[in-house]
Amino acid sequence: MSAPGEQHEAARLSRIWDDLVAGTPSKRADDAALLAEILLLKQVTHVPAPPPNMKVRLWGDLMRQVPPLAPVVVMPGKTSNGHHPERDIPAPTAVQSRNTTILLAASRWIAIGVISGFAAGFVAGLWVRIAMRLAGILTVERNRGLLTENDALVGQLTIEGTVSLAIFGAMIGVAGGLVYIATRRWLPRSGWLRALGFGVLLLAVLGFVIMDPGNPDYRRFGPAWFNVLTFSLAYLICGAGISLVADFLDRRIPPLGWRTDRRGRPFAWLVVLTPFTVIGVLAIMSALVNLMTIPMGRIMLIPLVLLVAWRVAARWFDDADLRRRGSLLLRNVALLAPAAVGFFLTVRAVFTILTG
Repeated sequence: MSAPGEQHEAARLSRIWDDLVAGTPSKRADDAALLAEILLLKQVTHVPAPPPNMKVRLWGDLMRQVPPLAPVVVMPGKTSNGHHPERDIPAPTAVQSRNTTILLAASRWIAIGVISGFAAGFVAGLWVRIAMRLAGILTVERNRGLLTENDALVGQLTIEGTVSLAIFGAMIGVAGGLVYIATRRWLPRSGWLRALGFGVLLLAVLGFVIMDPGNPDYRRFGPAWFNVLTFSLAYLICGAGISLVADFLDRRIPPLGWRTDRRGRPFAWLVVLTPFTVIGVLAIMSALVNLMTIPMGRIMLIPLVLLVAWRVAARWFDDADLRRRGSLLLRNVALLAPAAVGFFLTVRAVFTILTG
């Protein structure tokens, strides 16, 4: 048990402390020394609160959101010793759901693919126009003045024809841009090596789209090998351009969001890119519809259908590793199967053109 003197000092300390908390500090002369020690202890142990704007900014950084515009709410909180310190409770910050984040990221990449594909395809279309001019120069005399399959006069260079060909190349380039977005993660990391690699991939998989073996112009106007070479370069130009432009845009365009930062960039970019995203979605839907109209296209779509079916059915599987492995396998097959078919068609087209 405590000695009577200690009990007296404890009661005295409690009385002085309660008077201080109540706002009426003791004025007794014998309490002055103890009161001074209490005030000194309180001053030493007091930790000032950080500036409100600093706390709001840190909170926003932690939540990866823009700091809330609502002011900080100050609410009293009772502690065990009778104090009522102020606690800063930040206003709640909206956090985008995972699905929304994925949707915005996909929209951003689709828009980047459309823009880069259109730009690179336009340049490739101009190169095709130059290649056709060169083919016209190398055409034998008896074929000069003939019309091509597209009713164009060989050797004649017009602004209308050049622009039309460039626009056609841009439309083909949009498809190439979307292919780049789908295959980007499997390409080399180095910028120029990735650009060259995608150009070769584009030529190997989609070369048959332009190099049609049923088109006699490849053999009538200029040497067949020269036409195959120049049109192959068009694929390389388009593929490399898509890669370089897409990577440039990826570095410049921030992640999209419904909110804005101090410069208003995320939402502004969302507004700017939305039309290109819509174009990309329509292009994907159009490509799927066109593939379903031809037998070879339906075969190319089988792995994609299986992948979608697996994603739906895998929700009922308890084995997470099985779900992951199955999705990875079908995703790779969905990419490799069309690539293999496209490569076969391209090789067959080039062989037919060269052998006549």
